[in-house]
Amino acid sequence: MSAHGLKILVIDSSGDALERPVAMARALGWSPEVVETGEQLLATMRSAPLNARPDVLILELHLHDMDANQLIARLQNECVHGELPPAIIIADLAQSYIGNKRYQNHAVRGRG
Repeated sequence: MSAHGLKILVIDSSGDALERPVAMARALGWSPEVVETGEQLLATMRSAPLNARPDVLILELHLHDMDANQLIARLQNECVHGELPPAIIIADLAQSYIGNKRYQNHAVRGRG
């Protein structure tokens, strides 16, 4: 398969979290399809014929409707046609969130 035939599906629930990966894919000549939720991805995977399924998934660790672990588990259970595509999981925003939660927890404990 040529690089230009690579089918990429991006799940971007925040609208801009995966802007860089999408821009990089487009710069390489690919045309990634973008959906906004895990449920949309599941519907796409269920309805697509095997030869039209994505070759790779790019998603955030935390989506609006589920996290990446839940999504992968549902893909394994619900999409029984062949192997699942590899998934690239972007955790940058999640790490910021975790860091902020740790700071908030520390600040609350320090007030007592």
